[in-house]
Amino acid sequence: AICAIVKGHKAAIFDIYQISETEVVTVSKDGYICFWNIENRHPKYSYQINHKGLRCIESDQCGTVLYLGGSDHHVFVFSLNNKSVVKTIECAHENSVFSILQLDDEALITGGRDAHIKEWQLTNPIRLLQSLPAHWFTVNSIVDLQDKGLIASGSRDKTIRLWDRDTLQPI
Repeated sequence: AICAIVKGHKAAIFDIYQISETEVVTVSKDGYICFWNIENRHPKYSYQINHKGLRCIESDQCGTVLYLGGSDHHVFVFSLNNKSVVKTIECAHENSVFSILQLDDEALITGGRDAHIKEWQLTNPIRLLQSLPAHWFTVNSIVDLQDKGLIASGSRDKTIRLWDRDTLQPI
């Protein structure tokens, strides 16, 4: 049974992330990031990040930053304290950014419609460490299998690939 229907975006919602006991954040094809109050089921506030859409959300380990993957090829670094984009990784992928994983305080992994996995060093400025052809089609999801020392990626090509967590080399 559906508990409640909550509306706020003007287009398809692609990802949702819980940032506290009472708040979730969503990203949508409309290019907005929307913060929701879980208890009263209403949007609290929203911000337009781009005009082409947002595909995915990942939080940093401190819970102060959200990484947003865009349909415009970019990754946006959104400060939860300032409620604004503080950095942009421009042209992170040749097409939409579908998945983001923060490995630790220093590394971010992204996957895109270009079928590549990319590793970014979270320094100032953020820099690309490596770009790997990962699948035949879009990299839809990346997950950290930390206890196994692996990262797994899932693709539109109907495959899962395993990667060494430290080197990002395929297993």
